[in-house]
This record gives sequence, structure tokens and C-alpha cells, in this order.
Amino acid sequence: MRQPPTLLGNDRPEWAALRMYEGEPVKTKRTLIVHRYFWPENISVLPLMFRDVAELHCKRGDAVEVVTGSSGDFAAERAEAFGGAVVFDSFPAPADRGRSPLGRMGSNLRLLANAIAAMVRQNRDILYTVSYPPLLAGVIIGFARLTGRAKRQIFYVQDNFTYRIGLAPARSVYRWLMGRTVAQASATLTLSAAMKAELLSYVPPKKRADVAPKIHVLPNFAIDGLGDDMPVERAVRDIIYAGNHGSAQNLEHFLRILAHPIVTTKPSVAFFGEGSDKARLQGLTRKLGLDVYVTFHDAVGRDEIRVEMARSRFGLVGAMPDLMRYAFPSKLAGYAAVGIPSLLMCADNDGMAEWLADTGFGLPLDAISIELGARQIAAIFDHEQSGQERHDILASVDRHFGRSGYLDRLNQILDQL
Repeated sequence: MRQPPTLLGNDRPEWAALRMYEGEPVKTKRTLIVHRYFWPENISVLPLMFRDVAELHCKRGDAVEVVTGSSGDFAAERAEAFGGAVVFDSFPAPADRGRSPLGRMGSNLRLLANAIAAMVRQNRDILYTVSYPPLLAGVIIGFARLTGRAKRQIFYVQDNFTYRIGLAPARSVYRWLMGRTVAQASATLTLSAAMKAELLSYVPPKKRADVAPKIHVLPNFAIDGLGDDMPVERAVRDIIYAGNHGSAQNLEHFLRILAHPIVTTKPSVAFFGEGSDKARLQGLTRKLGLDVYVTFHDAVGRDEIRVEMARSRFGLVGAMPDLMRYAFPSKLAGYAAVGIPSLLMCADNDGMAEWLADTGFGLPLDAISIELGARQIAAIFDHEQSGQERHDILASVDRHFGRSGYLDRLNQILDQL
């Protein structure tokens, strides 16, 4: 049987001074984090952010355990970061992307079994669970509430998968299960007001007044900034796209915008990444005669893509219509963190377009109309209009996507539980 972790670890004495929160001793809470990935697994933003969340709990004097899958041996990195203050229940599992549905299901069932076993071993005061893998959080939170094994449950909704379900009956079942999970959780953390409204619509009307205050809008913070040691060269391309090449990213629509005759000055575009639509998009690029202007590249590491983004004038955030109700593009924060504005696919009269204008983080690009999108692109490149200046964007990043502000807000939420 695993022993409870030491609260702070012998080699982390600097954390001891932080066990007094706002001048008052904080009662130790047994905290369990359950996610398919955890730092330094470089799959998406949340696994990297969870390092800061775990460290926050250590600073509060909490005992922390993490249940996760790992594609490699990260014991040395985790020991150096936490010094024994966090217990890791980690099982070997390749990254889900590219695996068969059966392989993914096996890893997810292992995650579920280990999470339940961890709660059976020891009651928890705080449980974190996440919207990926889909619906797993509902089972874990349901078990915690039924057995009393976790007093408070925090549900992270990073991606609401409703839009990916084609069959209406299956979509209705998924919405019902998501609504039930949100209603049961002590707190739900999501990324935007639009995502909160969508989740709340899944909750039965008579419960919404009680559930709404428990849903908190907490955007992810920017993991990678420009860095003082990273040279910024003159832009070598007009637009970069860094991310998944799938149907939800609406990249075919973007290519057809570029091919429209209204766009007389074709911008140079570089796509970095992989995905189920990549081969088809490459073929469409050739068919549309855009291969002189558009290039496709393999996925690269986080540090390398930061450099490539910083060498671009704009970053493309691809999105199918209404995607912002279900997900908030972390890539928008990534582009802003290196000082370049985004071209975000959204309607030019909705809340996201207004937010872009207010923050200076970019410009809207219509996600439905090819002609309107072409006019927007032409207005930028035919007439040499530019987005917000790099230094202005960098000055706004900390205010909207800063790590310290995120952790301060999370501290407030934890104090309310």
C-alpha cells in the first residue's frame, strides 16, 4: 500500500513559508488529481498546467497524489520538480492520438480503475477530474459522491465533445450525462462564458439557478512565452497554423478563402502539425493552385514551434462554426504569448470578435462565408493592414493569460469549496 506523501518534501523548504495562506494556517487537504496525462507529458496545455496546480496545493500544505498514464519514464523529472511532495500512480500508456479505439479504451479503463483504487485506499478532500477522456469524469465523480470517498469534486471542462457526435440520440445522451456531471460536481472550471452557457443548458431548468454559481470561467494560462533568450527575427511568412489538422479546425474553408479571386495578394502560409484531414488538405491545396503560397510541415517540438510562430505575422486559429460554445482555442494564447495576433474563425458580430478587438489579440475571420472571409483577408494583405503591434500584445498577455492571475483565481475557488 502506498504511504501518504510528506507534505512538502525535505528538499522543498522554500514551500514551508507558503503554508500560511493570507496569514492563516491552511488545513491539510488530501488532494487527488486524475488525468490521462500529466507534466512533463507534452500532449496539450492542461497536463503542463497541472504541474502548477499540484505545486499550488503543496504550497497550501496539502497532500497530493496524481493518477495518470505516461508514455515514458518521467520519474526523474517529477522527483526533481516535487521532491517527494507528490505521489504518482502512473501506468505505462502510449499517447492516445493515432492509437486504435480499443487501445484508447484500455488506457481509459486503467485510468478509471486506478482512480477508484486510489479513493478506496484513502478518502480524499479534493478530487480533480477532466472532460478527457469523455464521460470518465462522470463515473469518477458519481463514485466519489455515492461512496463519500471525495468530499469535493472539481471538474475541468477543457473540451465539450458534443459537437463531435453525429447521431442525435447519442448526442442527447451525452448532453444529459454532461449536465448530470456538472450538476453533481462541487465546482466546474471551464474556459469561456460561451462554454459555461452551453454546459448550463444541459442542466435541468429547475436546477440551473443552483448550479450556475458553481461553474467558474477560468481560461488556461499561457505556458510558453517569448522568452528573453529567444531572438525575434523579421517575419518570414504571413500566416502560421500550428495544431491538429481535423474537421473541427475548418481548414478547408480557410484554403477556399485564400483561393477566392477577391484575394489578389496571396499571403504565404505554413501549416505545422498532423491530423486526419492533412493528406486531403494537401491535395486540395494543389487543386486550388495554392501550393506556391501554402506549405505543410511535420509537427515539431514546443520550443521549435514557438520560434516559428514568432517569425510569422499572424497565427491562424481554425474553428468550425459555433466551436467556441464547446472549446476555447489554447492556440490563441500561444500566439499571443509570442507577440503575434491571431486570425480567429468566428462571426464578426459575436462575443469572441468583440473580445479580440478589446484585447488586441487578433482579428475575426468568418467561419461560414468564403466571400466574407476573402474580403477580410484581402483587407489585411491587399492593403497592408497589420494587426496589433507585438509589444502591445505581449503587454496584454499577462493580464488575460497570466500564470499568477490563474493561480490566484484558483486559490479563491478552493477557499470557497
